[in-house]
Amino acid sequence: MIEHSGPTSQKKRCWNTIGVWGSEAPRCAHLEHLAHCRNCPVFIQAGRELFDRKPPEGYLEAWTRTLTVEKKFKSKEAVSVLVFRLGPEWFAMGTLVFKEVSEVQPIHRIPHAKDPALLGVINIRGELQLCISLHLLLEIEKKDDAAPMGGRLLTPRMIVMQKDHSAWVFPADEVSGLFRYDPKRLQSPPATVSKAASAYTQGVFMLTDKKIGHLDDSLLFGAINRRFS
Repeated sequence: MIEHSGPTSQKKRCWNTIGVWGSEAPRCAHLEHLAHCRNCPVFIQAGRELFDRKPPEGYLEAWTRTLTVEKKFKSKEAVSVLVFRLGPEWFAMGTLVFKEVSEVQPIHRIPHAKDPALLGVINIRGELQLCISLHLLLEIEKKDDAAPMGGRLLTPRMIVMQKDHSAWVFPADEVSGLFRYDPKRLQSPPATVSKAASAYTQGVFMLTDKKIGHLDDSLLFGAINRRFS
């Protein structure tokens, strides 16, 4: 029987000196039959005293504040979106409509295509997809004078989106990533947003120092299908 009197916290922590986590000699004589300090009554008693001790001043209040903030962040009302840039404007749509974000691929023009917003076809994983210009659809000038978010490099991407049985690919000047925000924080689109983009925008929300326009995917897909069907 291993005897130990008094609170473990007031004794030398033998497991850190002559036990398995220590290097002092001679080693604990009980290790031969206990194999490890976690099987020792002294170590077990120390663990009990650790859990039985009173929390420090302000500990419970601090955790209450932390857990309250976490609960708000994980609200069921939070919306998950993909944020991307077209020219100087930042936009977002719900993640469910996006199938893939890929590197820029060659676009093959469609002979006799009259609509300039229909860029052509693109090969995505061996499947030909129609590629369109959201820049033209939303009347946004294509230019690269916008600062990247979070220090990201300005890397153009091809974005594949699909709703129901309708799938389209469009080039984006930059993809920032996936984010969540509270839809209650949506604000009216600013006057600087083009009239066409404003027609498909539910509202704007702030992400760091950027105003992000949340596009209504139902309205946007409806307009695309009518225009190119």
